[in-house]
Amino acid sequence: RSYGVYDVISIKNNRALATDQHINRFLQGCKYYYINVERTVDELVEIVKEINAQVTEDIHVWVVATRGEPSSYDIRDIIKTPPQLMIVSGPYTSVKPEKNMKLCIARKVRRIPDTSINQVFKNFARQDFTMAQLESTMRGFDNPILLDHNDLLTEGPQFSVAIIKDGCVLSPASNRLSGITMKLVHTLCQE
Repeated sequence: RSYGVYDVISIKNNRALATDQHINRFLQGCKYYYINVERTVDELVEIVKEINAQVTEDIHVWVVATRGEPSSYDIRDIIKTPPQLMIVSGPYTSVKPEKNMKLCIARKVRRIPDTSINQVFKNFARQDFTMAQLESTMRGFDNPILLDHNDLLTEGPQFSVAIIKDGCVLSPASNRLSGITMKLVHTLCQE
């Protein structure tokens, strides 16, 4: 039922970007979705460091918590299920390895609204992104950008969106992941 929260930490050149911020966002998402992960930020950061120490190539580390499977197998019996925590690594992949992407606005799909699923935290309800990616690929583009139900920009699958206009960096205010990279861009713009 897509009842899970995750975050992804990129490790390039043996350096992880903002691990503690990713773990904090992950644990906040778990709390928001009532998934009780009994690990601290420091414990999870240490596990990511251990994984990083075992590899030499660039990787992504996925920290995932799901609601788990009810012992009764009744899908409505979700309060008593023990959460499942998984931390896995895989090869690093980029949205697009080259510098330029050919983007399109998705025509057939809109971003799931925050009033239905809070997009501030990474979750597995991503059918909107999947359908938009299929559409953009069939139209000859690399990636889609999704609009919300008010025709405002939101984000793309695996990337935030910003526009530079009149010396200002503008990014969507809602209906998007609380992106760690965009927070860094915001900080740099303020400085």
